[in-house]
Amino acid sequence: MSQAFSNLAPSTTCPNGSWSHAPATSILRDVLGKLVGLRPEDRRDTAVGFGTLALLLAAHSMLETTRDALFLEKLPAQQLPIAYILIAALALVVSRLNEAALARYSRRRLLAGSLLLGSAMTLGFWRILATPTPLGLGALYVFSGLLATVVVVQFWLQLGDVLDVGQAKRLLSIIAAGGLVGATLGSAGAGALLTALEPQDLLPVVAALFALASLVPLGFSKAPTAPVRRRQSRAPTATHALQMIADDAYLRRLFAMVAIGAILITGIDYVFKAQAHEVAAAQGLGLGEFFARYYAFVNGLSLLFQLLVAPRIIRFLGVSRALLVMPSLLLVGASAFAATLGRLPPLLLKGTDGALRHSLHRTAGEILYLPLARQTRERFKAFAEAVGQRGGQAVASLLLLAITFGGGGGDLHLIAGALVLLAALWVATMVGLEPLYLERFRSQLRDGTLETEVDIPDLDLGSFELLVHALSSEDDREVLAALDLFESYGKTDLVPALILYHPSHDVVLRAFEIFARSDRSDVRRLVGRLLKHDDEAIRAAALRTMAVTQGDEASLRDKLADESPEVATTALVALVRAGAVAEDEAETRLRELVGSPRHALALARGLTLLPLARFAWLPEALLSAKDVEISAAVAQSLARTPMLRFARPLITLLGHRRVRGDARAALLAIGEEALTDLEKALRDRTTPRLIRRHLPRTISRFGSPAAAAILVRALEGERDERVLHKILRGLGRMRTTDPNVPIDRDVVLGATRHAVEASVTALHWRLTVGRIVAFKQEAMTPAAELLVAYLDEKREAAIQRAFRLLHVLAPSQEFRIIYDGLKSTDKKRKATSLELLSHVVPDEIRDGILALVEEGSPRARLRRAAAFYDPPGRQLLDVALARAKQHEGDPDSLRELGLIYADHLRAMLESPSDALSSIVAHHVAELELEGLIAEVRRAEGESSDALHDVASRGLGLFAMPPEPSGAG
Repeated sequence: MSQAFSNLAPSTTCPNGSWSHAPATSILRDVLGKLVGLRPEDRRDTAVGFGTLALLLAAHSMLETTRDALFLEKLPAQQLPIAYILIAALALVVSRLNEAALARYSRRRLLAGSLLLGSAMTLGFWRILATPTPLGLGALYVFSGLLATVVVVQFWLQLGDVLDVGQAKRLLSIIAAGGLVGATLGSAGAGALLTALEPQDLLPVVAALFALASLVPLGFSKAPTAPVRRRQSRAPTATHALQMIADDAYLRRLFAMVAIGAILITGIDYVFKAQAHEVAAAQGLGLGEFFARYYAFVNGLSLLFQLLVAPRIIRFLGVSRALLVMPSLLLVGASAFAATLGRLPPLLLKGTDGALRHSLHRTAGEILYLPLARQTRERFKAFAEAVGQRGGQAVASLLLLAITFGGGGGDLHLIAGALVLLAALWVATMVGLEPLYLERFRSQLRDGTLETEVDIPDLDLGSFELLVHALSSEDDREVLAALDLFESYGKTDLVPALILYHPSHDVVLRAFEIFARSDRSDVRRLVGRLLKHDDEAIRAAALRTMAVTQGDEASLRDKLADESPEVATTALVALVRAGAVAEDEAETRLRELVGSPRHALALARGLTLLPLARFAWLPEALLSAKDVEISAAVAQSLARTPMLRFARPLITLLGHRRVRGDARAALLAIGEEALTDLEKALRDRTTPRLIRRHLPRTISRFGSPAAAAILVRALEGERDERVLHKILRGLGRMRTTDPNVPIDRDVVLGATRHAVEASVTALHWRLTVGRIVAFKQEAMTPAAELLVAYLDEKREAAIQRAFRLLHVLAPSQEFRIIYDGLKSTDKKRKATSLELLSHVVPDEIRDGILALVEEGSPRARLRRAAAFYDPPGRQLLDVALARAKQHEGDPDSLRELGLIYADHLRAMLESPSDALSSIVAHHVAELELEGLIAEVRRAEGESSDALHDVASRGLGLFAMPPEPSGAG
């Protein structure tokens, strides 16, 4: 075997026997892809976002340093709340102007224009503050706050348009890091420049940075949908926005989170700046230099946190729990401040705010907006920033004014206590946010879908009129459907007896079936006339009805001489029922009729008339004829006269398509006592496969805890994939209909893990064949091509099986919709499904299933999945292939690779899948791997009839006759 494999030549060679080296840029991209998940389609928007935010926050940090130094040098800290209030009030006006502009311009152009305008106004303030005045300083403080409000909202809305939720989780931390790089460099640059310049002389540098930043947003890719144009409609009012928030629990929670956070952060900012003079003086620094150094340190710390910690926190904790980190730390810091009133806690509080607000908290917070529809996100985000953020600052400012000027004397005890309460309240708003967040994703996935699992509604008068009208239709199928619906609703008493005069044979017989279960006088009056009908089947049906309702012995004996065997047999059965025939004579005559097909069919239809406790042999004798029509009639009769002893004969009928429905109805009529026989047949591997495949559906129709327990037990050890699929469908229907049906969670979870592992294994095998074929052209045989395609299907089937099991575990999580979303060609819908899946899948299998469904090459997905389940031989294959490529043509390397490939093929041959083992057998024969001939013969012997020939033809390729089946 290994010798035959080593004779195959490599498919490609490199000059001088060496492998080409990737360019340095390619290596860098690969490294970034592995470290931070950066993919080719992400690069443009990531680079533009990183650059825009870096320049924007570099300028803002420098402006913030200048603003704080100038303001606090000339004015007391007690006037800060007044500036906060002005910012909040003017933010509402600016927000309205921003919304109007969005109706005319794209986001990226509007962002570029806002930055350019900010640059021009910054230069204007430089001229104004050549001679600083309180009014000018206050105006600069307000301007800086308003500019930050506008451009930050515009920037994140632009990112929300071009990134889906999957990209956001991967890339927002990278883009946010750009802002922290800029903020750190801006603060450090301000500190360096302030050693030689006055604070106001930094403003031209700030203006230049804003101007440079205005050019970068134009490089963003276009949003998937064009901006909404609203030239002819008024922008939504604040009342509309408040109504939208009042009607939506998720928006209410987000708005509260923004507003409470703003109040808390404003209080922390005030406490920090109120003590800045003392802290700076203690260190022998001017205010400008102190602020520059402090902000540079905090921004640098934030940058490190963003790069090294934040992505991992979001990945492992999830969005909603990651949001709790900053409020929890602030609660601890505020409590320490309230206890000590020292200088250190305000520095730590401001440092925590600076380190986390623009890194972890901003990244996680922006993801919360992604499940919102684009228009809702646009309106809410602008309103939340203007009213929630700035309104929160205004509320905080009013409280601070009340404390500092209302007789409190700037009492730090009151402020510290308020900070503790606010931090606790902020934590409370984020607890329980996750269910609301996930429901928004579910709502997105439901859009455009129809629910297929619906309950039949109660019929109103109009619906009854429609059904009655359908009974007079010229289309027999419509009439039969109406009769079925009347029976389903238990309203057969509303079907007019005159339906028995319908011209259709099938309609009249169906009407007799449903009337047979009720004693209606109007039906009895019509039966006598129908005994003279031309159709013998209708005469027989009328006779059966008369035997039940009237029992006229004379009329029955007259029909014994009827020319129709079916009518005469029905008359005999009716007389036996009435006791008009001696018991021995009855059995003798019935046994004589069983052998005649026409008489046997009449006996099958008349079983409901007989006391089956005495004639139990008769149904079994009728079924032994294996006639489909007779078998169906027996099953229909047994459904009306259920007995446990007939459960096994009925189970054998499940293999016949035309009889299956009647057999199921009869088994259900027996009741849960039939479940014991059904489970035995399902667990018995000698039960014909065609019957076994229809047992799960039959069991699930019982809908009881006992039925669910049987199906769950059957999950363990079931090797037939089609039977397993039927088990999952049955369990899925049961849990959809009644989510309270109990299941053994451990068993179902174990089966789910096994399905994920099976998908990982199929992916590994598929890559193994593909990599061998790529290395050895001669291995690309017809069977190899078929094998690759089949393994792809097998991998996908295993994933689908895992999703069905997840639905069984938690039917309320709508895994069917998630699975459909993952298969969607819509990029954002797919990302939404992936985000929802990451939150609702059980922890025990989350890593494995996410690795299989996330974007990426098959090899990349296998590497990620290997951390969950490493399929046997994966690492050995990697090493052997690398060695064979490095030592091209080396016999030992090729022999080793051949042995490892043979081990993989052997594992495939041992798979319970007939199709897989048969295809592999053919592939083994094509490669003349004689060492696997024993496994090929086993596959031939165990394969089904449909696939037996495939393995046999494979054996024929060895040019040697197969051994006799009895050979040892």
